[in-house]
Amino acid sequence: MEHFLNLNYIQAINNLEIMEERQDDVYTIRFHAAENPFDILTERAFVKKFRLTKALVNALIDDLRPYLEPPSRKSAISIERKVLTALRFFASGSYQQDIGENRASSLSQPSVSKCITEICDSNMCIMNVNAKYPGSTHDSYVWRRSTISTIMEQMNNEGMRSYYLLGDSGYALRPWLMTPLNNPDPNTPEGRYNEWFCKTRSLIERTNGLLKMRFRCLLKHRVLHYHPIKASKIINACVILHNICIKNNVPEPIDEVTNDVDLGIYYVEENNLDLQQVNPNLLAGRRMQRQIIDNYFI
Repeated sequence: MEHFLNLNYIQAINNLEIMEERQDDVYTIRFHAAENPFDILTERAFVKKFRLTKALVNALIDDLRPYLEPPSRKSAISIERKVLTALRFFASGSYQQDIGENRASSLSQPSVSKCITEICDSNMCIMNVNAKYPGSTHDSYVWRRSTISTIMEQMNNEGMRSYYLLGDSGYALRPWLMTPLNNPDPNTPEGRYNEWFCKTRSLIERTNGLLKMRFRCLLKHRVLHYHPIKASKIINACVILHNICIKNNVPEPIDEVTNDVDLGIYYVEENNLDLQQVNPNLLAGRRMQRQIIDNYFI
């Protein structure tokens, strides 16, 4: 987290009052100690500001302490303050500044809403994330090059065929990756399959929405003004913190959700991009899809 911080933001978070007094061409700088948020904030206010509870933040500080450089002088920022500063930035997305050369801000940034970078469980805990691709990359491109795609294909080839993922219509139908049908009649088995499919798959959209509302630096209009490598690290850090919140039942930031917030979540309208290709995996996927419809929706 140390690499995500910048001096201006640290000073703002610390609420330090720096006073300069000129006496015979000598400047005296006085640092007034910042108030400790652990002491002055209620648990609810602390979670609203930093997203994690006081106990979880203390545990996080202990986990990160071996990896962060301790302060070398009295006026230096403490490890505790560095972690709180990073958490505050992740939660609000404010006080961002370019780092390094200006050209970095013009590079295509990774995007949380694009590609199948996230696979979640029924509790909205994110099981897999890959933030190395820019937001302009199509979901199916990222999926085809992901480790999970390779593993799922290997499992299928080895006879383990009772597991599959759900993807939107932008992905290629496979026996290990089910996709929706194209506009079936709602009063048919195909229509009931689609209804079930969409309700189940909406969980990933809710997970994306919760992740972005909890850590607002990931919102569409909060473009991360960092080099793509650092932006990827920020996304990964937020995903880990999101899972910590889920596993410890930290309340959702419901009071901050507004209908006009653009979460940057896009719905792909394409249907099975390689439909015209003769692909044995596509045919196997159609058979699996048909078997599911016949077994559960007739």
